[in-house]
Amino acid sequence: SSLDWDAIRLGSVRDALRTHLKTQLADPLKSAGLTGDAIAIVEVAQVRYRGQSYAIEITDPKVEDPAALGETFQRLHDKLYGFATDEPWELVSIRMTASVPQGENRARTTLSTGTKAEPIKSPLCVFEQSGEIQTPRYERNSLPINHPICGPLVVEDAFSTVIVPPGATLTADDAGNLLIDIGEGQ
Repeated sequence: SSLDWDAIRLGSVRDALRTHLKTQLADPLKSAGLTGDAIAIVEVAQVRYRGQSYAIEITDPKVEDPAALGETFQRLHDKLYGFATDEPWELVSIRMTASVPQGENRARTTLSTGTKAEPIKSPLCVFEQSGEIQTPRYERNSLPINHPICGPLVVEDAFSTVIVPPGATLTADDAGNLLIDIGEGQ
C-alpha cells in the first residue's frame, strides 16, 4: 500500500545525504569565503498514483509521516487536475538540492586586517607597454582591506589569478571584492 515504507530507514538515508552534501561543499565554500551555515538544502518528493507515468512534486515533504504526505499529494492533485481519488499512490523519488544564496553568510575575516601585504614572490613579468618588470605576487587572503596597492602585481587564490598592470591600482574591499582602477589613458 501507499504507506508501506520504513520511515526510520528513509529518515536515516535522508540525513546521510544532507550530511554528504554539506561535507562535499564545505571546502569549496570555505575557499570562497562562505560559512557552512550558508548551505540551503531543499527537498522535493515526487509522488504519483500507482501506474501513472507522471508525478507531482512536493517541496519539503513530510515523508516521515506517510499519511500526511498522502493528504498533501491528494490536495495538490485535486488542485492541479480537478480531482483526487483514494487509489494507492507511491513515493517515486526524493531529490535534494543544495545551494548558497548570493551575498549570504560571507566570512568577512578572509582578508587581512593589516595595512600592508607581503608578496609571496616577485618574479619578472612581461607587460606589453612596459616590457619586463619585477611583479610582486600576493595571496588574496593576505590583502589589506581598503588599502590601495599600485601595480604591477598579481593576486592569486584557489580559483583565480588577477593581473594588475603597471599604472593601475588594486583595492580589496571588506566584502572580498578586488577593485581595480586602471587610471587614465589605459
